[in-house]
Amino acid sequence: MSTILVDHWMDAGELGPDSISHQIHSPDGQYVMTTTYDAATGAGSLSFINTDTYEREKTIPMPPTPHALAYPGYNR
Repeated sequence: MSTILVDHWMDAGELGPDSISHQIHSPDGQYVMTTTYDAATGAGSLSFINTDTYEREKTIPMPPTPHALAYPGYNR
């Protein structure tokens, strides 16, 4: 059995009115990348959250469809 340790949590509302669709950690553990989707407008985005500061460092608009995340060579 695996154990997952939670040392910090974020209110998803801090990322805006969207809902988090998917999330993935970068292989080095520096970022949590999340996709969000706003059902009302269809807008989506990809956000990079720094795991040291818990601050959103970058948000990239995405096409108006649900999204998935895959990191090349990781999470296979």
